[in-house]
Amino acid sequence: MTLAERLLWEKLKDSPGGLRFRRQHPVGGFILDFTCASAMLGIELDGDSHDGKMESDASRDAKLALMGWKMIRLPNSQVLNEAHETAEWLVDMCQKRLED
Repeated sequence: MTLAERLLWEKLKDSPGGLRFRRQHPVGGFILDFTCASAMLGIELDGDSHDGKMESDASRDAKLALMGWKMIRLPNSQVLNEAHETAEWLVDMCQKRLED
C-alpha cells in the first residue's frame, strides 16, 4: 500500500458509522483500492501511476457504474493532507447512498 492508502485505511478500517470498508476488493474483474459494498461505493486513490490514464480510468469507472457502483477518485495529495476529513466525507457519502 502507498502512504496515502495506509493513512486512509487507518481511518476507515474500524468501520466508522457502522459501515464496513474493504481494501483491495475485487469487483467485476477490477481490484478497487477501497469499497463500501453496502453503499456500492468504490474509492480509488490516484497518484503518479494514474498520470496519462484518464481515458482508461474513465472507461473502467463507466463499466463499474453499469454494475451499480459509484466511483470516487481522490488524489493522493488530498489524503496525505486531509486524511481525517477525507475519511469523514467518504463515510457521509456512503450513508447518503444508503438513505437513497
